Formats: sequence, C-alpha cells, structure tokens
Amino acid sequence: MTQHLSGSPVLVVTRELDPAADLVVDELAIRRVPVMRFDMGDFPLAMSLSVEHHDGPWTGVLADEYRSVRLEEVRAVYYRRPRLPAVFDGLAEPHRTWAK
Repeated sequence: MTQHLSGSPVLVVTRELDPAADLVVDELAIRRVPVMRFDMGDFPLAMSLSVEHHDGPWTGVLADEYRSVRLEEVRAVYYRRPRLPAVFDGLAEPHRTWAK
C-alpha cells in the first residue's frame, strides 16, 4: 500500500542527531505531512539556497543532493538548535565575522 503525502511541506531545521526533532518528524509522517529536514551546518557545502523577493512573497529553492523544496510552498518551519553554517577559511573580513 502506498502512502500519499498531503499538503505543503514543513521544514525541520535541526542537527542530524536530535531526538526531540525526530519525534516531530515521526508525528508529521503519521499525519502524512511532507517534511524536509536539514541542518544549517550543511550550508553552503552540501546544501544550496536561491531566493528572490520583489513585490510579492519570497520565492526560491532550498536543495541538497537528494531533494529540494520551493520556499513559497512551505507551510511551517520547526527550528531547533541547528549547527552554524560552514564558513570558508578564505572568506575575507567583515564577511567572515557576519557569517559566524
């Protein structure tokens, strides 16, 4: 039997090993809500983000190697203790300080 997901996705932004977030993801799966879980520590090395904002709402795509989600389709974000984004050693100041 195939289980169909319904509705817009929920973003779960957390560390890879987070038991509390696992419970949230499990409950969303029971409710057949699509979920994209990611960790800010993977950005920008293993994750990409492209965003535009003009007169209307934000649009764009958040993607990793295996999947992507359109930002305008996201219904909610659960943000819980993700790692900080990766900062390249060659990034010049003041950009390096701002990125941390």
